[in-house]
Amino acid sequence: MEEVKSYTVSVYNDALRRKFDEMGIPPVWVRGTLTDVKHSGRMVYATLAEIRENGTETVASLPLAVFAEKFKSLENKAAAAPVPFRLEKDVKVCLLVKAEFWAKSARFNVTALDVDASFTAGEMQRVRLEILRRLESEGLLRAQRELELPAAPLRIGLVTSFGSAAEHDFRTRLADSGFAVEIVAADARMQGAETARTVLAAFDRLASEDVDCLCLVRGGGSREDLVWFDDEKICRAICAFPAPVLTGIGHEIDHSLADEVAWRNCITPTACADLIAKRLRDAREGLDGLGDDLERIVRRRCDGEGARLLALGKEISFAAGSRFVRERGRVGQIVLALRHRADAAFARASERLRVDAHGLAMGSRKILDAQAALTEARESQIRLADPRRVLERGFALPLDASGRVVRFRTLSAGSEIRLKFAEGSADATVASVRPDEQAKQGEDDG
Repeated sequence: MEEVKSYTVSVYNDALRRKFDEMGIPPVWVRGTLTDVKHSGRMVYATLAEIRENGTETVASLPLAVFAEKFKSLENKAAAAPVPFRLEKDVKVCLLVKAEFWAKSARFNVTALDVDASFTAGEMQRVRLEILRRLESEGLLRAQRELELPAAPLRIGLVTSFGSAAEHDFRTRLADSGFAVEIVAADARMQGAETARTVLAAFDRLASEDVDCLCLVRGGGSREDLVWFDDEKICRAICAFPAPVLTGIGHEIDHSLADEVAWRNCITPTACADLIAKRLRDAREGLDGLGDDLERIVRRRCDGEGARLLALGKEISFAAGSRFVRERGRVGQIVLALRHRADAAFARASERLRVDAHGLAMGSRKILDAQAALTEARESQIRLADPRRVLERGFALPLDASGRVVRFRTLSAGSEIRLKFAEGSADATVASVRPDEQAKQGEDDG
């Protein structure tokens, strides 16, 4: 039996590597978008993808495996480019790649040898111009410039990273201005993948705070940090904000898209605060000037009104003097007339009193005489009706045992009575009682 020829794994893999090398596949420049970048020890694994223009569909992808040291050199080249950028997710790049075969693990691999910084810079510029074109076509590019910053902005919105030097510098400069400025702050990341999300959330919060303006500030950093503020969503949030937006992102020469669409872009957070402080100083000086102007106007008006009032006072004084003379003459006439009327009324009243006094004297005497005669007549009647006078004329008054006058109706045969006479009294017993016929007839008729 013929022996089967075989090879070890390493021999086979080496043969494949030599065959692969014989094919002579040269390094080529490949462009695409980095969709994934992971650092893992000595290696950096990334994916270079071809994505359709709609940004949602991947046409093809190419896995990359680059030694960490090599990847660092590529990053340094990108950072030193005239338009610096980072080798990270969602960045469009053009890489010089080379296909390799690793004999040890029999694995096909593609690595990156170089990066074309001008391609990414051009692509970034193209994307920037496209964003600006869209904003212009929608009428948003100059939306901020059409807003008016209040003459005295005292309620300031601030979007920055809490605790950063940018926040400290901004707050310190406004505090040193001497104005009572209220700062309404919202925290946000100023670089990295979370920048857009946190900045948008901060803008949403401050949109309801009724601020006079909003300041988007961050501290110093590398030039490639600007790329985070080229985000279209951040630009749209700035354009749509209801108050002027000032940026202080920390770059003197290069501008981000956020700077382009803002109401005003400043070099640093401190410069942003200085602009607000100057606005407040100008407002105060304007008010001081208005106060001086107002004082001069009021002074001139008071001088004019004083002269007019003085002339009017003289006219009133003259008119009042003339009126006083006329009224004094009229009052004098009224006083004389009242005096004559009072004298006449007094004379008439005196005469009436004299007549009434005489009549009262004569009348009272007549009344007294008549009352005296009437009194005397009544006294005479009373004397005539006195029981003693009746008894003196010979009559007797019957009394019972208690001394009361006895009525006829109370008498009966055998009643004991006492007869009272003018000279004395006598006891008697009633023998019989006989009513007077005429009196009885009168009672019956009644």
